Amino acid sequence: MTTTTTTTTTPTTDDTTPPAAAVAARSSPETAARRSFIDGFNANLRLWQAASDILLEIRLFQNQRLTSAAVAFADAGAADFVLTDDERQRLDSLFVHFITCLDGLPPYLQSYALAAGKPPPAQSTQFSIQCANLQVSFHCLRMVITQKFEDISYFPPGAEQADLRKTEIVRDMLRVMHEAPFWSLQVNGEPYVEKIRLIGASLLAIIHRNQTSPLGTRARSDFTVLLDMLTRLDSKASDALRSHSSLDL
Repeated sequence: MTTTTTTTTTPTTDDTTPPAAAVAARSSPETAARRSFIDGFNANLRLWQAASDILLEIRLFQNQRLTSAAVAFADAGAADFVLTDDERQRLDSLFVHFITCLDGLPPYLQSYALAAGKPPPAQSTQFSIQCANLQVSFHCLRMVITQKFEDISYFPPGAEQADLRKTEIVRDMLRVMHEAPFWSLQVNGEPYVEKIRLIGASLLAIIHRNQTSPLGTRARSDFTVLLDMLTRLDSKASDALRSHSSLDL
């Protein structure tokens, strides 16, 4: 008599396959929001790194000039600072990288997200704060880099052209500040205000150099708007700028 044995196969679990709960956790809204916040944090690091690369390169060029020409060149000033083709090409590349370093931001962190006038997706409060900080930091760093470029004669000569470039940066920054929810400016705190104060100091210098020029009129108008914004933020920077502006306005 032949006995037939029936074998029951038990399903095996592949250790490399994540449990369903783990997959669900990774795709949860909370996890997606965390990734989104990290996007903004990483973008801020990229922005400051790109600006630092330019400023360090400028410092390197200046130190090389001082070392090779010693005191005689130091006394000559920026007018005698002539960039070589290689140096200019290097700065061009770094500047383009800086200007475009925020182009890959997700839509809710782009400047047009503020202009849309409607809240971005979930966690809109945090995104608005990040967006306002990124955009104002960008324009503040544009101003710093523009001023440093003037020190090494990077731009074509012309004082009015230089001041015009700066007023355009100011207007870009004011546009961001007007489009952002006011509370998002407040939450960013005094370090944020210091960036705005730097822009105000640049405007005062433009006003001083262009007393009768249309550029001076533009700068005075924008300075009034910026000072009002700082006053609304209840910042100590507004008092400092107001005391200096009494000499120029």
